[in-house]
Amino acid sequence: MAVSVLLWNSLSMPEKKADCMGFTPLIVYVFFKGVSAFLLAMIFTVAPLYRINEVGMNPFQLMLVGMVLEAAAFLFEIPTGIVADTYSRKLSIIIGVCLMGLASVLEGLVPVLGPILVAWAIWGLGFTFTSGATDAWMVDEIGEERSRQAFVRAAQIAQIGTLVGIVVGMSLGSIQLNLPIWVGGLLMVALGLMLIVIMPETGFHPTPRAERSSWAQMRHTFVAGTKVIRTRPILMTILTVGTIVGASGEGLDRLWQYHFETSFRFPTVSELTPIMWFGMISAMATLLSIGAAELLNRHMTEITDRSVARTLLLIDGMRLVSILAFALAGNFLLTVVAFCATSALRTINGSTLCNVAESQHPFVCSLHRTLNEWPDRLARPNRGWASVWCHRQCFDPFGNGGGWAGGWSSASTLLACGPDNQHRRDR
Repeated sequence: MAVSVLLWNSLSMPEKKADCMGFTPLIVYVFFKGVSAFLLAMIFTVAPLYRINEVGMNPFQLMLVGMVLEAAAFLFEIPTGIVADTYSRKLSIIIGVCLMGLASVLEGLVPVLGPILVAWAIWGLGFTFTSGATDAWMVDEIGEERSRQAFVRAAQIAQIGTLVGIVVGMSLGSIQLNLPIWVGGLLMVALGLMLIVIMPETGFHPTPRAERSSWAQMRHTFVAGTKVIRTRPILMTILTVGTIVGASGEGLDRLWQYHFETSFRFPTVSELTPIMWFGMISAMATLLSIGAAELLNRHMTEITDRSVARTLLLIDGMRLVSILAFALAGNFLLTVVAFCATSALRTINGSTLCNVAESQHPFVCSLHRTLNEWPDRLARPNRGWASVWCHRQCFDPFGNGGGWAGGWSSASTLLACGPDNQHRRDR
């Protein structure tokens, strides 16, 4: 990580603003993005296995964790935004990072469902303090134009941090399953406290009241976005796909480890333990997603209604096949391939949707994110109960229903942006 930061320092633009303890905003931003990605990967690589094996959660309880997290994130998004808009971006970031760290410590040290749900409510609260504040702080400090290069470099460093975090989480989890969770949480708290010293804040100006995060602003976003959508049929396709994708993703996210744990015996290769297998699967999925997104960005140079419809149809058709293959394959290696393919296809799907939405209108991208998230939140408890029922009835070869839920939800995407429907919209 230090090598990456030094490399960025050598590539950064020559002009500098006032710094803090010798650290420029660029260095602090890239360092923060890289370290936070490393810590989150370290925690999340092991956390689902900890909940399954140590806490003994069933599929419904695993889905409930996600529901609590996202409900807290939605409820607190506006109130916590006031801190970053009115008082200090730096303060908001520090509070958020420390809260997420403390929540991870609580989960790692108390293997009981109730405290874990409390921990994830706290985690969701902490996330809202950092949501948008980090990038806004970067823009405040060095300007919007120079920030674009910083965002690209930070994303690259974050990818490296994620891969390293997976390896470290896998290694620590092999010693004790909860070790990377509470250790990662403590390190996040330490990161937050470090930011007090190294993070400068010289460009902050309170956001005008009319531009602050509020429910009225959210309503304005919705109304403005719908007006644009009426004039562009392709945007309706984009948002329809985003809604369906949002409804189909969480079952796979929360239950894929449970599927592997309950449906397969891991191959006896050398001395590889199940946690090592999960680490390798996560790393392969991450690498494939990075490569697929880069390939798409290089080749999708022309954005037209027809090219986008074709691209989305192809991606979601392949994603449907990969989810069903993941759910139904009785072979361990085929299931791994299907999972990695699903992860990559979802990454390029989201990249395509949001890039196109941003090119059409920024309000639409915001609306797209909202429609992507809410169907998933509403569907999550039902998928959890369905998973428990399927598991008890021994009806679903997936063992928990998550694959079927994702597969059939994604199937609807083909109806939303199929050639016949798209042709009618264009006319």
